[in-house]
Amino acid sequence: MLDRRLIRIAGRKDAPGRPFLYETTREFLVAFGLRDLSELP
Repeated sequence: MLDRRLIRIAGRKDAPGRPFLYETTREFLVAFGLRDLSELP
């Protein structure tokens, strides 16, 4: 999903291992025909 630019790294969580946090991109919405995330089930 990162390679296709459907998600991007939004930061790191303040937890052991400091895992990445991800967020969706505009390309994600376009790829799935959505106007915004509220249209997801």
